[in-house]
Amino acid sequence: MKVLRLLPLLLLLACQQPRALRIAVAANLSLPLQELAAAYEAQTGLPVEVITASSGVLTAQIRQGAPFDLFLSANMKYPQALAAEGLTSGTPEVLAYGQLIAWSRDSLPGNDLMAYIRDLPAGGRVAIANPELAPYGRAALSWLEQEGLDAALSSRLVFGENIGQVNRYIYARAVDLAFTAVSARTAPELQSLGLWHPLPAAAGGGIPHGICRLRAAQPGSEALEAFLQSEAARAVLARYGYGLPATE
Repeated sequence: MKVLRLLPLLLLLACQQPRALRIAVAANLSLPLQELAAAYEAQTGLPVEVITASSGVLTAQIRQGAPFDLFLSANMKYPQALAAEGLTSGTPEVLAYGQLIAWSRDSLPGNDLMAYIRDLPAGGRVAIANPELAPYGRAALSWLEQEGLDAALSSRLVFGENIGQVNRYIYARAVDLAFTAVSARTAPELQSLGLWHPLPAAAGGGIPHGICRLRAAQPGSEALEAFLQSEAARAVLARYGYGLPATE
């Protein structure tokens, strides 16, 4: 009987236990954030969940009340929009700068990316992230437009929902060419597949990635946010190919 009397109290206490801290992360940041989340858990004993999707999809989920504590976006547009809507605590800040990179399944004659794209055989396919939802997709499309290649490739583009899906196309060697984040080349499963081709900085070498704490964030999220902006975290981001904002 005593056990039965204690059951409601135990259930109440269980419901009051804080959930894991949840970080909504743009897909291109998945690799470094998984590493950083594991480091934070080891350091503090607090569980951290990393939820990845395109920045646009995550923004829509936040607006619908998804229980995230921090948001890491592949641009500043989405965090700033959420801040303007009163859905963040404080002002979004730049966490890092991303870079767009091209991948080809085969070697390029003369190592000429432009010629390879222009001479892509019939049936050749080019993968980019959805430019409506993913900043890297927008950067890839802008580069193609800048080089006058968008019209020629319009019927050959394959859109991934996010950079993670583009990387899965690369892993499956399902496309001839792909535009992804430079962090992808650090993934062990992709390093020996095809060839990587850096693009000019104007094509996305300075894509600012924002970080913000959300209005409904749990207590303790401030410490996690500070950790992700620490020198140790910056070193991890740099190892994955990200540029870093100046520190005061």
